[in-house]
Amino acid sequence: MPDLVPLFVPRFAEIDLVTGGILAALTVGGLLIGFLLLYWRFARIENLLSRLQEIHTLSEEIRGLKQTMSELSFREIEHELGGIRDLNERLVRVMEAVYQESAELNARFGRRRGGTIRDAIERRFYNQGYTSVEVLADLDDLDDEAAKVPVEVVRSGVTYKGYVVVRDGAVAEASVKPPYEVFP
Repeated sequence: MPDLVPLFVPRFAEIDLVTGGILAALTVGGLLIGFLLLYWRFARIENLLSRLQEIHTLSEEIRGLKQTMSELSFREIEHELGGIRDLNERLVRVMEAVYQESAELNARFGRRRGGTIRDAIERRFYNQGYTSVEVLADLDDLDDEAAKVPVEVVRSGVTYKGYVVVRDGAVAEASVKPPYEVFP
């Protein structure tokens, strides 16, 4: 057996160097891959922990909201809504009084009924976003019954034509169409 040992030693020495180099490279590569996998997992865990913190914060806010809602009673809500209703009724009465006073002032200073109707028509269309309103009829000759009044209004550079139904000094109905819908 002593004869075989010198024959295998140089081969094992050569194989050991190559194998050692490959094993070292594989070990470094494996460690690098393992480190990257651990880094990816830790980043994912950190993301999950931040989401868990958000959930914890939300649950605290829900508890606070639940506490606030439990302290609020239906009687308090009814009381507050009653106050709002009373305020609304007072505002309606004030607005009606202002309207009556303005109608009396208009009559006293000689303003015609047509001016009031024109104001109502213009207010209706300006509140809907139109930039120009032109009434195409004489409003002073209107009677107390419902009347169709032709109008021409402009919004976004497009001229709309149509009519307004005036009943009891107020606009009851309005219908305007752009020219591309009117022309056949």
